[in-house]
Formats: sequence, C-alpha cells, structure tokens
Amino acid sequence: LLLHRLPDVYSCPVVTEERMLPLAERQSSRALWVVDPLDGTQNFINRDGEFSINIALLVDNTPVLAAIAVPATLTVYLGAAGIGAWKAVQGSCEPLAPTQVDGDIRVVDSKLPTAGGREATERFCRLNGIDAAQVARVGSAAKLAYLAEGKFDLALRYDRLWEWDVAAADCILNAVGCSLLNIDTGLPISYNSTESMELPGFIAAQQWISLSQLDSDEA
Repeated sequence: LLLHRLPDVYSCPVVTEERMLPLAERQSSRALWVVDPLDGTQNFINRDGEFSINIALLVDNTPVLAAIAVPATLTVYLGAAGIGAWKAVQGSCEPLAPTQVDGDIRVVDSKLPTAGGREATERFCRLNGIDAAQVARVGSAAKLAYLAEGKFDLALRYDRLWEWDVAAADCILNAVGCSLLNIDTGLPISYNSTESMELPGFIAAQQWISLSQLDSDEA
C-alpha cells in the first residue's frame, strides 16, 4: 500500500528492505522515499509492542519529511526539516520539545543486540562512567522517537542496520535539535551513497550531550 500511495504525496522512487533499487537509479532522482514497513520484526513476533513503521522523504540525500508510527500505542511521530516535530496520539497532536532532566545520562540501546553489540555498549558505558545495568533496551526506531520525545538522553547501536531503519528518526531528531551520527565515523549519516544502503551503527544524543567529550575507544 505504501509503495502505491507515497508517490501520490510526492512523486519519486520508493525504496524498502523488500524493494531495493540500484544506486544509479536512486541517484537519478533528486528525491527518494525510504521506508521500513515493519521495523523490529522480532519484536512484532514476540508481541512486545516495540515495532514501528518508518517513512522518510530524502531530498538531495537529506531526510526532510518523516513519520514513525508505533501501532501498539496508536502513536505517530512526525518531523519536517527546518519546521519542527510532533507527537500524534489518537487525534491529538503536540510539538516535541525535549527538556534536560537532572541526574545520570539516560541511555537506550537495541532490544535484541548481538553479543558484539552488547559488549560494545557495555564498554562505552564503562569508559563514560555510565551504569550499564541501567541502560534501557527498546526495539525498532521507537527508541529514537522516545529520544526525540525526551525520554532518553543518548541512544546507541553498534550492530549494522540500513538507511530505512534510521532516516525517519534522523529527520525527527534533527528537527528538535538532537544529533544522530555514524557510530564509526562520528559524522552525520551519508544517505543514498552506497549500493547496499548498509550502515555500521549509530549514536544519537540530545543537544545538551557533547558527543565529542564522550570516550568510545579504550585504546
């Protein structure tokens, strides 16, 4: 359904995990829809409610319009670059405006990380004086929507993922002043630049967290 309806909103190619397009074809268009119709498949199977539908519109390889729907809570998070972000729940819609909370940094990680991903998160916490036992674990892009909402200060993922997993969240986070960076390079994610659209992981943070002051390597 999304594949057929999104071009009615903005006419351009649509990419999903199940419907990849060659890089040359994607780059021939200034705009591109990037969609994950079921982010958090295992969470959906487990019936834990932590799955989402992610939709992002890239223009000049930058997310400019986005929606993350969390069906289990009937909630939709919306974002528009340069305009703002909102949370819609059963007919009501409020702007997202996260505020700093006193106390320890509230960290969220993937619900089902690989062993290597879990070890990397624990190492990051150890280096930065964060109690790894207090790290929350949330599935799908819902974790990043909650970050934009102000429920967390920092989100980590050391396992690989794909652009449709984060493009919508990136737009929403940037709209509220948060940052989302490539976990390997520490730079903003470069969208629609590789054939596979694969990413190594991410780190996302509220504007009051200085990522440059955080340690990520014990060497």
